[in-house]
Amino acid sequence: MSRLFLEPKQVQVEMNTAGEIVGILWGRRQERVLETNNRWRVADDWWRDPIEREYHFLITPTAALEVFQDMRTGAWFLERIVD
Repeated sequence: MSRLFLEPKQVQVEMNTAGEIVGILWGRRQERVLETNNRWRVADDWWRDPIEREYHFLITPTAALEVFQDMRTGAWFLERIVD
């Protein structure tokens, strides 16, 4: 089942020295990241309210998570949980 948040949840990510995501924290929930399954960039709506995001599809012990980093602010967000 997939759960898409209408308003993405801001999260914190932990990265290793190679720049790979190794952990994610939102609320009181902390997950260890086993692997990054996919990674892609989105740049859109440059004529209105532009977005620039880098998405990561992460595999954890309990779920798969779709997170993105807002490249304009540097903030990280959880957009989808697949369990």
